Amino acid sequence: MAVIGIAVFLGVLILVGEYMNTSSPNSASDSGSSSGPNASSSLTSALATAIATAEGFFVGGSLPSQANNPGDLEIAGAGVGVGSNQGKTIFASADDGWNALYNQIDLMLTGQSSIYSPDMTISQVAQLYTGGDNADAWANNVASQLGVTPDTTLSELQAQYGGE
Repeated sequence: MAVIGIAVFLGVLILVGEYMNTSSPNSASDSGSSSGPNASSSLTSALATAIATAEGFFVGGSLPSQANNPGDLEIAGAGVGVGSNQGKTIFASADDGWNALYNQIDLMLTGQSSIYSPDMTISQVAQLYTGGDNADAWANNVASQLGVTPDTTLSELQAQYGGE
């Protein structure tokens, strides 16, 4: 249990650092008066919806839903959001939460992430994204939502979506 806790803590620290080093137009810190979520591509939107589903965002009363945080992101220490609950960032609006998730996905897909690579499979992403907590179920859920297998790489997803 302590190893999982340490892994999750380290994953949070890496995400905080990564989030602070971005200047994407989809960044939640740049979306204070957002007119709505702004996915940069249909793949970003599809992957965000799949992740939100795996994280339980669409389940009424779930922590991601209550926190306006579809990606169940842990970036509260980065000066983003309006607070945190159980380590998860609480966003002022669902739009802000979606934009933060879109930003993270764009970093993953473009190779600008310090954590994820476009050559990683959905299963490999799941191990890091979840800190190893139910990673196989998360990977299966995301892959199923996208109509692929957990062994599909992010690069392969991009090719399927027309090189976005």
